[in-house]
Amino acid sequence: MGVGDTHNELTGDVHGVVYQARTMNFFAERAAPALSGLPRPEPDFTGRTAELARLAEQLRPGQDERAVVVSAVAGLGGVGKTTLAVKAAHDAVAAGWFPGGVLFLNLHGYSPEGRVQPADALATLLRDLGAPVPPNLAGRESLYRTELARRTEPMLILLDNASSSDQVLPLLPNSRVHRVLVTSRHSLGDLGATPIDLNVLDEADTAKLVENSLRTRLPDDRRVRDDPAAVALLGELCGHLPLALGIATSMLADDPEMPISELVDALRGETTRLKELVYGENHAVRATFDLSFHRLTEAQQRMFALLALHPGKQVGVRSAAALAGVTEREARRTLDDLRRAHVVLSGKPRGWFRFHDLVRLYAVDHARRLPDRDDAVERLLENYYDTVYSAQLWVIDDEGKSDTFSGIRDVFTWFESEMSSLRAIVDLAAKTLHDREAVMIPLLITHIWTTTGADEDLVHMHRIGLDVARRAGNSFKEMGVRLSLSRTFRSLGRIDEAAVEVDLARALTVEHDWPEFTLRCDIELGWVRMAQHRYRDAVEVLERGLAAAAEFPSIEPLVLRPLADAHTYLDELPRAREHVLRALDVYQRSSLSIDYAHLLGVLADIEGKLGDTAAALESHARALLIHERLEYANGQDVTLRRLAEIHAARKEHDVEARYLERRAALLTGASEERADALRAWGSSLVNAGRHAEAAEQLRAAVALYAELKQRRGEALSFDWLSSAEYSLGNYSVAEEAARKAVTLFRELGDGWVPESRWLAEILRDAGKTDEAEQLLQDLLRHHEAEADARAQADDLRHLAYVSNARRDHGAAAGRFEQAAALFEAVDDQQALMETLISGCNAFSNAGNHPAALEAARKGLALARTLGATDQIGLGLLRLGRALNGVGENRAALEPLTEALPLYAGNAHESTVRYHLGLAHRELREFPSAREHLLMGLALDQGESSRFDEGMTLHQLGLLHRDEGDLVEARRLGEQAFAMLTEAGHTEHAARTRAWLDGL
Repeated sequence: MGVGDTHNELTGDVHGVVYQARTMNFFAERAAPALSGLPRPEPDFTGRTAELARLAEQLRPGQDERAVVVSAVAGLGGVGKTTLAVKAAHDAVAAGWFPGGVLFLNLHGYSPEGRVQPADALATLLRDLGAPVPPNLAGRESLYRTELARRTEPMLILLDNASSSDQVLPLLPNSRVHRVLVTSRHSLGDLGATPIDLNVLDEADTAKLVENSLRTRLPDDRRVRDDPAAVALLGELCGHLPLALGIATSMLADDPEMPISELVDALRGETTRLKELVYGENHAVRATFDLSFHRLTEAQQRMFALLALHPGKQVGVRSAAALAGVTEREARRTLDDLRRAHVVLSGKPRGWFRFHDLVRLYAVDHARRLPDRDDAVERLLENYYDTVYSAQLWVIDDEGKSDTFSGIRDVFTWFESEMSSLRAIVDLAAKTLHDREAVMIPLLITHIWTTTGADEDLVHMHRIGLDVARRAGNSFKEMGVRLSLSRTFRSLGRIDEAAVEVDLARALTVEHDWPEFTLRCDIELGWVRMAQHRYRDAVEVLERGLAAAAEFPSIEPLVLRPLADAHTYLDELPRAREHVLRALDVYQRSSLSIDYAHLLGVLADIEGKLGDTAAALESHARALLIHERLEYANGQDVTLRRLAEIHAARKEHDVEARYLERRAALLTGASEERADALRAWGSSLVNAGRHAEAAEQLRAAVALYAELKQRRGEALSFDWLSSAEYSLGNYSVAEEAARKAVTLFRELGDGWVPESRWLAEILRDAGKTDEAEQLLQDLLRHHEAEADARAQADDLRHLAYVSNARRDHGAAAGRFEQAAALFEAVDDQQALMETLISGCNAFSNAGNHPAALEAARKGLALARTLGATDQIGLGLLRLGRALNGVGENRAALEPLTEALPLYAGNAHESTVRYHLGLAHRELREFPSAREHLLMGLALDQGESSRFDEGMTLHQLGLLHRDEGDLVEARRLGEQAFAMLTEAGHTEHAARTRAWLDGL
């Protein structure tokens, strides 16, 4: 029998169970389980409140029994993933969620000695479970899942430091009772886990971590409290990375005499910072980053190093592709791999990437070793030049656009993302002697940048370009930079500096005989003269330019636009309109659609000033269509705002609101511009009477302003919100919003006085007259102390309204009289008119009808003089009532009849008809009296208060009494008495009862 042959034979005398198998395994007796192997939690754990709450929600038993719940904490090396996971696990165990115990395993996914393989991991976990270990992977995996499945009490499995999903998948249980928590530097998207991407600490938690760490080791340490500024700097230099902060605090703890500022100074050097952030043999930031770097592929390592050559705060896919000399598709794929490995972070918007500060320093070290770094920089700068050139073509809408961008919106998205990098790019170009890029990038980007608002970075870029041009002795480029710099200064409002630059640029064009650019300088000079308010000089310069433009027809519209503006400032509107129409005619034959749309906006403004509102609306609408076709958001924003303003002036608030809604939809993200748009939309809805919709938008504006810490916008939004809620009858909500507005305005130092008066009005109408009185008395004392007569008058007027609400008509009349005297003393005719007309009712209700008549006549005369249409109607109504009060009923008919058409369909119509009915009844003209009173009653029943309806029934009852129909008089009188009593107007109810008793 040869070696390896099978021989089956039973021999001997002892027989029992016979097993036949190729391989037989023998398992030793089951070991005791070890289910409490969690590392100890960090004693100085700080922050991470939101992340702990999310993990608690996911780990809590019973949250999701449909599948095994897996949570994955991912993030940069040293960001505190393990610390967070261990803390969450201890919290969960303490809460009693995992009575079955905890399995903990470090998978060493990034260890240079090699990561833990699934077979080894399963062996460890089986031993921890007290189970035997089968010899192969399949057996171990099967037994592991069987062991977990037979355990009915929930267990937590914490798998730390995984580098890929294939390390984790064999370790997942089938049982839905258990929970799995994984940490990794990679985003394990194919794991089906709920992800938590861990970021660095914020400033507050950074300071707390440093203090807690020091106080844990040195309880009496006061260095953090004594020097918070140094702690803030330490946090910045450590990039708020917990690992780096832990190393720094260990160094401080080792030397209790070391000031934090001394350590800050040691860490300031960018080239040495990573070398300094080392503590002992096992704690070093560089070593932690090395583990991540060595897990990258060669292509990923190269891209990682190349990104450090980019001088900006973030890198786009286009720039990364240029650096690496690969296609954008290849670059995006590699960048996404780096992001999933958490060695780069996502930038804004999507498609941009950035480094953590310490990772950037680490990447710079690798970039220094690149053999082709100079070539990569050259490719990067050439790419920026080409991209900026293409962007400029799109914005001026000239021929020859490239496919670099898909449209105007794409251009501005790119620009907004690159703004913070362009200055550094120009600096890099000058430093590496790439003169073309150093000079031309500022020139080419100016039109785009000034469209969105220039800043000091653009000035700096021009200064660099100017130095390069002069160093090279290139007068033409020097002229171009100076001309562009003038536009930049003008955009910033630095007009004197703009004038200097355009004069120097023009002198160069004359010296070298460059007539086209002399013309371009004259155009800029015209704009500068207008900015200096020298409009006639601007016309002179631009007329000279217009004559020269005969040789350069394509430039003619560039002259006509500022020339039209200059004539507009001089109020020479027909001439301005003529120039704009001529420019539009030229542009109509070209493809300069953005400029064409801008000119339509200019034309609309001129037409509006000429009083042709319909034409202005049409021109703006045409401009809006062009901006929408080009997806030019800035143009749409401006035009929608102008259209809304026109409709607001026409009191067409529903239409205004529609345009402002479209404007708000254009603006996305957490920006002050969007908050402003929401507030404008909300206020237009208030004016349109759509108060519930208004409140919704104004609450959104309040929340956004609060997030942005923009207190003035928040205060203004609370003001409008209080108005919306007041109109809805939600007095308590309106009061709360107004109080918040008052608080914010007080902090800002202005606006709180009118807001306080508005709060008093809300309190008054909510029946809180004592609070309203106190608030206004406090204001009055404040203004008396400041000897502000105008403000005192306003306070007294509002106090009079409170007295009216209390039906203390004598006090109201006295306060109106005081307010009117003060307004007259300070010669505020508008306020005097309003006070006199408002005070008429108080005088009448107090029984002082001659004073009411005098106030009405004087107030109406002022209203006619000032052309205040709304006050004229009220003045006529008050005069009619006052004349009735003094018994001059025939005279009362004239102002009341004049007022009636002014209030047709208005809430005041029933009041006018009431007083007309009263006058006709007193004159015994019963048919006319009945007609007005019945029409007024119909209006009261549809819209008005029980008081108004009761008063009209009171007059109808008197009418029937005067006609001798006592039965109908009594019926109507009893109805009037009941309504007036129900409305709380006992004085008027008593008058009704008096004539009823006299029937």
